[in-house]
Amino acid sequence: MTFLHDFIENGNAVPFTAYSHPPTVTLPRLKGITTGQIPSFVDAILNIADGSDGSQALTQTDSWISQLRRKSKNKIINFFGDDTWLRLFPAEQYFNQSEGTSLFFVNDFTEVDRNVTRHLDAQLKQPFDALILHYLGLDHIGHTGGPMSVHMKPKQQEMDGILKKLYDSIDDEQTLIVLMGDHGMNEVGNHGGSSEGETSPGLVLVSPKFKKLQVNPVGYRASHKPDDFTFYSRIDQIDIVPTLSALLNIPIPKNSVGVMVPQVLQCWSDEQQRKKVLLENCEQMFHLFQALHPSKATKFVDQIIQLRKLEGIQISDYWDFLKSLKDIMVQNSTNYSLELMYSGFGITLLSGLVLCNLLLRRATHERGSLIHCCFYVGLIVSYCALLHASSLIEEEHQFWWFTTVLAVFLMGLDSHSSWRVALGCLFLLRVIRSWSTMGQKFRLAKTLSDVLTETPLVLWIFVFVTVYGIAIINGRKEAHKRFHFIIGFLLEMVMSSLTIFLKVLQTKIDGKSLPSICNWMVISYEDTMDPLLEMRAAATLVSQLFYLAFVTSCLWRVSERSSLKSTRVSLLLVHVFLHQSRLENIPLFLVFGALESLLSRSSALKSSEFLLTAIMLCIQNLSFFGIGNTNLIATVDLSNAYNGLSSYKISLVGILTFISNFAPSLHWYLAWFRLAESSGTDIRRNIWARNLLVFTFYVTSQASLLASCINLRYHLFIWSVFCPKVLYFAAWFVLVELGFNVAIWQNLVLFNTPKQQMKP
Repeated sequence: MTFLHDFIENGNAVPFTAYSHPPTVTLPRLKGITTGQIPSFVDAILNIADGSDGSQALTQTDSWISQLRRKSKNKIINFFGDDTWLRLFPAEQYFNQSEGTSLFFVNDFTEVDRNVTRHLDAQLKQPFDALILHYLGLDHIGHTGGPMSVHMKPKQQEMDGILKKLYDSIDDEQTLIVLMGDHGMNEVGNHGGSSEGETSPGLVLVSPKFKKLQVNPVGYRASHKPDDFTFYSRIDQIDIVPTLSALLNIPIPKNSVGVMVPQVLQCWSDEQQRKKVLLENCEQMFHLFQALHPSKATKFVDQIIQLRKLEGIQISDYWDFLKSLKDIMVQNSTNYSLELMYSGFGITLLSGLVLCNLLLRRATHERGSLIHCCFYVGLIVSYCALLHASSLIEEEHQFWWFTTVLAVFLMGLDSHSSWRVALGCLFLLRVIRSWSTMGQKFRLAKTLSDVLTETPLVLWIFVFVTVYGIAIINGRKEAHKRFHFIIGFLLEMVMSSLTIFLKVLQTKIDGKSLPSICNWMVISYEDTMDPLLEMRAAATLVSQLFYLAFVTSCLWRVSERSSLKSTRVSLLLVHVFLHQSRLENIPLFLVFGALESLLSRSSALKSSEFLLTAIMLCIQNLSFFGIGNTNLIATVDLSNAYNGLSSYKISLVGILTFISNFAPSLHWYLAWFRLAESSGTDIRRNIWARNLLVFTFYVTSQASLLASCINLRYHLFIWSVFCPKVLYFAAWFVLVELGFNVAIWQNLVLFNTPKQQMKP
């Protein structure tokens, strides 16, 4: 952004690194930069909710926008961009002209910005008091291609051109341009967590007046280190609220905990005026502090009385007072309803104790060794203990790696043949462990997926083998039924081909290199008027055709007269998992298939419900982290959340996002049914036993997690570690276990299984 950097270096612009309080997603950050408050973690959930009912509106919350509107009904405030603003500030109440664009359709990073820019020329020709533009393209590029995407530089140049157009239109040195990001992004382009990249967006104040006032006469030199987030002065993002209020000569929003930005004080030439500006900030903060902490406010009464005198008071005294109040209020920015928290914990604990009692009774009738029962109980106890340490939650994959290896070791003790199976399993588990970077603290220098990404030809060979291999393996299972085999096999080959074509299109759209074996599929798009637009439209159609073929194939399987309908459908679902996975993670399902094949040969798993459930529980959690997931919101993958969609539909996007992020876990849930079905026992009996074991694990762990959050509610990492873990745990238990496994899949299995069925 050459124009921006020129202005920073010659003193026309003042740059900052503006700390963005977690959760670093749009809705809570917009609340912060308009009201000055520190939003709660619930806002991260509301960020994806439908706000059309007005429930998210800030009509009853003070903000600089409402203060500007309240100052004069004749004020002209216009808005164009991310429609989250319109959910918070209804257009009919706050804006004279407005148009929103969808925040969530991340596959689009061109039209979403053009819809903002097309209003710009007309807006600059007419008078306005405030013009808010929220561009989404950079954020969308980050989600789909990461910060190093080939589309990132052209988009930044486009934004630089927008800034130049805005600055060139200025005919009054009293005009201020605020250029800022509501959040940053991590090394893969996502956000929502608390890493330095996510919480360190830039903020630049641009005005011809700054150079005249010599806010910094020598200007600011740009940093050449892309990860240097401390190069410019650091402020809190919420500090923009009292700063704008002072510059616009409006009251500071009453709930703001922001502090005036020091560099802007030079806009007032007289020191007495500067003191009055700071005193207004002090008065507002003190009144808020009195309301929130009346018992602590008494010790600040004498200070505020002294500050009101102005004469003989140093500017630094005002800063010290503001920072003292701010530090206390930021640390205690959340009010807890302990009654509700204790009630929820009590109900969960009681449920867990009941299930533990049933589990211990079940253990007395266990098929297999007592050591398997003890291992499962130890698994529950150790996992419950893990949830009380922030570092262990951040590195949870280490726990699942250890317990998975231990479970496989126990399986190998069963017999001499089981040892050979166990050794093969350990090798494949090591592959899963090394596939992607796991955890948040200790990262591998290079993972297997990195190696494959650096050699596209090898990666695509593995992708072809995995995607088409699934169709061939599934077809072999019923090759004796010639007619059913031909139709079913053709449908699966169609699904495999469509998945390959989609991944080729996505790779080309992201600007990544394709080997010659794939490049021919997209070469025809290079001669079109808008290749990106054409390829996006093609990708949408391809994905729609895939799901049409999938539904057709499922109906074809269900029409069979076979007791194995559910098994056939479970194998078809692997196609969906591949379709919704990142390209570099697709070969991992080849490893999953080989591992499942080895586990099916173990006699120990066929004779012990406890060991089978323990191994499946461990592997599905290890696989979840194996594709690069963590307990951070920032690692939620949205790159495949819009497959087949041309617009944002919250229900469909939610389902696709769920599948994309939990595909490995869902795969191993289905693998449990296939392994249980091959064990030669009543599948109904296995299902009820499994539910007892798994529900005991989840409910007991949930009680421990709630106790941890209540006990550590004032912990430094309560919002960045423990609360995201609660959200992930809830998603896992409610969506994966209760939703997918119990409500959908188990009902399908039980519906297609005779009540008295028992395999010989």
